[in-house]
Amino acid sequence: MPRIVLVAEDETLSQRLVTAVIQYCGLTPRIVNNGQEALDALSEGLAPELILLDLEMPVMGGIEFLNQLKEFPPELRCPIVIFTANNQESTVKEALALGADDFVVKPFKTNELAQRIKDLVFEISESELQNLLQNLHVRDARLHEVPSLAKRVGNHHDLYPFSSQDKRMCIAIPHNASPQSLSRMNFAELATQLAIYRKCAFGWRKVWPRSAKMVKAVASAG
Repeated sequence: MPRIVLVAEDETLSQRLVTAVIQYCGLTPRIVNNGQEALDALSEGLAPELILLDLEMPVMGGIEFLNQLKEFPPELRCPIVIFTANNQESTVKEALALGADDFVVKPFKTNELAQRIKDLVFEISESELQNLLQNLHVRDARLHEVPSLAKRVGNHHDLYPFSSQDKRMCIAIPHNASPQSLSRMNFAELATQLAIYRKCAFGWRKVWPRSAKMVKAVASAG
């Protein structure tokens, strides 16, 4: 199945640039012209890996779109990156408070947008995850001292660095479980036991597993 990035953007040039960047990242763009069309796409069953959201659009802008989703917990949503102009600092803060994960200033650099997408879109296979767990041995208590991470993980999980090569990711595992015991579980079972986090521009964000429950919630609300 294609991995979709939902783009709510009404400017034709931006649509073309964003499409090229998304395809460069190995993903499939789904372009809509405003927040209402984005909500409609979600209510029809679209389950994107990421949403790229312009703040200024006709019919329904980015802030109103985020307001429509604010009832749903962050863990039930895919990551959201907003497009903003340089003079929209207060609006950016409002968008982040409503659940946006990151922002890109217009006119944006394509390499910057590509990095934002790669930071927030994450994929791992069952065998890769099982092998990773087999080689995890040392917890990192210092990660619990990071406010944005501790808030998301809570007090019932231990944090392990994802790997010695990547310090910007970590895995949260229940206190009473060892990584090696979890490595014998299948993908569906692992998704209920652990979570993977990545450090992004505005703190740590959960990148796996991503629930599709938001799609059902939006459809029910509509």
